[in-house]
Amino acid sequence: MMLRSAIHVTAFWLAVAAAVGAQEVPVDAHLQGFEPLGEYRLVVAGKADPAAAMYRSQRGGSAMLVEAPSLPGPVLLSPRARSVERVPAEKIVRNQDGSLDLLADAELAAAGSFEIDDGTVSFALDGREVRLEEEPYLLGLHGTEAMLERDPGYAFHAAKYSASPPILRGLKSVAEPVRVRVFFGSWCPSCKQMLPRILRVAEELAGTPI
Repeated sequence: MMLRSAIHVTAFWLAVAAAVGAQEVPVDAHLQGFEPLGEYRLVVAGKADPAAAMYRSQRGGSAMLVEAPSLPGPVLLSPRARSVERVPAEKIVRNQDGSLDLLADAELAAAGSFEIDDGTVSFALDGREVRLEEEPYLLGLHGTEAMLERDPGYAFHAAKYSASPPILRGLKSVAEPVRVRVFFGSWCPSCKQMLPRILRVAEELAGTPI
């Protein structure tokens, strides 16, 4: 009985030590801060995958991380080497703000290279053609919900923005009905920075005359 108890205690502390050791693995110095990206749609073997999720890391030299049910697992695209690498899913850290990091001990497996033709990224994976096609430019009039659904990057950056409280109080005190119509380009880098802030302010002003 004492031997069995000792074995159970030893197994318990080994499990605790393993869990603590796993938590001590830091994130990769470069492959971190992957933010949601809505500029592309994933097409695998000629079929679009609406459930695909793409992320980009500025720290990793604009590396892209792609996850999709139609893929055998996450893949990493590195623009500098134009390389395609498989990423162990268990080595991806999912942060509360929606961004992703890779753990420093992630072993990436080479899976070939990709080509870029007129904005389309293409490569082969397990004998199937994979394409990242640029989303067409957004035209016409669209509401806040449609914008947030269109590009997860808008929602990601909107959630991080905090408007000035005095300005918000002043806007909320407006009594007359006001309609704000924003003209922007989905292809414009400056608009990509400003639009999420406008969407966040619109969220803060919900229920007001604005």
